[in-house]
Amino acid sequence: MSIRLSVLDYASIDDGSDAETAVAAMDRLALRAEELGYEHFWLPEHHGFDFSASTAPEMLIARLASITTELQIGSGGIMLPNYSAYKVAESFLTMATFAPGRINLGVGSVTGAGRAEAIALNDEKERQFPFERKVADLLGFLGAQHAEGSTYEGMQAHPRAKQLPTPWVLSSSGNTAGLAAQHGTGFTFAHFINPGTKGPKAAELYRQQFTPSIFGDTPEVMVAVFVAVADDQEHAELLAKAFHLWLLDTQTRNPGARLRSLDEVADIEFTDAQQAAIAKNADRILVGTGHSVLAQLEQLARNYGTDHMMVNPYVPGARNRQRALELLAEARDGRAS
Repeated sequence: MSIRLSVLDYASIDDGSDAETAVAAMDRLALRAEELGYEHFWLPEHHGFDFSASTAPEMLIARLASITTELQIGSGGIMLPNYSAYKVAESFLTMATFAPGRINLGVGSVTGAGRAEAIALNDEKERQFPFERKVADLLGFLGAQHAEGSTYEGMQAHPRAKQLPTPWVLSSSGNTAGLAAQHGTGFTFAHFINPGTKGPKAAELYRQQFTPSIFGDTPEVMVAVFVAVADDQEHAELLAKAFHLWLLDTQTRNPGARLRSLDEVADIEFTDAQQAAIAKNADRILVGTGHSVLAQLEQLARNYGTDHMMVNPYVPGARNRQRALELLAEARDGRAS
């Protein structure tokens, strides 16, 4: 099958590096992704973690929209519990005025933060609105079409861009599939967080219940997964080893840990307990050469009933991340020819 490829980039801060270097590497990765024919380039929202420079994805989206011409640039995602739906609508409508038709607004239901950071982000709020209401309000402000009886009926956010941002509802459990279907938005499943059977079931539910809206006529499912791709299997396995060590670090040692360098990772021997934990996480990342990972992506796409895969090359080194995109694109283009 022929699949469409997109990118989720953490704006990764490599071990021994800094945020300024990470943002410059993000720029280069986005420009290369555009050259290679990737469709979307999204940034997450992470608070209080040393491994990512993407704490304010809307700022990075605006930056990337200004240096690219074809890529769909967006959030994977904006964590709605932290913000006013009205303000989010204003920010993304503003970006849509200078990158018409290229701004994506992916929204999530968690804070993207540790407990202390979540409190700091919300310290003036007396209560939290349910995610379902936040999504409905946000889409209402974007499209000037609130449901009858809404607190904000008749309100719209400004500026009124000629082409609205494209909204997507994110999920790592499947619980928001019906919400995305109800509002006619795109649906993105984080297979890299939850690689079990919930994702394909959620995608099917979303398609079955999808209602066309001003945001989309047909259901659109995108699946996100970690990848470690290299010119040979041995190097890919080393990249994956660094990834798995990072997972172990974040789960047991330091939630904000950065990826360790390949030089450091190469000599580390995992304990039996660590090997067991790695085995549990194995399906979160696809490992191999460009052709082998493309084949794995195609199989995963079939499982979800989609043709749209979003890859997160979260491995050490900006050059390794860029090479992953190049190898996948070469394999895709070779398959197409």
